[in-house]
Amino acid sequence: MNAVQCAIEIQTTLKSENANLPPDRRLEFRIGVNLGDVMVDGEQIYGDGVNVAARLESLAEPGGICVSGTVCEHLSRTSVSLSKSLLRSSAPESRICPISSAGASATTNAKLALRP
Repeated sequence: MNAVQCAIEIQTTLKSENANLPPDRRLEFRIGVNLGDVMVDGEQIYGDGVNVAARLESLAEPGGICVSGTVCEHLSRTSVSLSKSLLRSSAPESRICPISSAGASATTNAKLALRP
């Protein structure tokens, strides 16, 4: 999934760039990735897909990525190897998977390690 690979590349690049900066100058983003309906109106985006991604972003650690259960399921059906973790309940809409980009490459064969 391109969005997850992009998130990994962003976090990996920022980690590398931050290594040379003092702590008060570092940029640490939280990224949330969801798969859902989105409406585009000019430069604005709306919809449940955006709202869920924003909530996932707030659950991610600084420098981290949190993806929805829907994204986890989609990734597990592709060539990406992904171990799953249930952090809320077993209902698909409430499953989330925080991922660590440690050791992950930008290819679709990247191994994504989940943090419990």
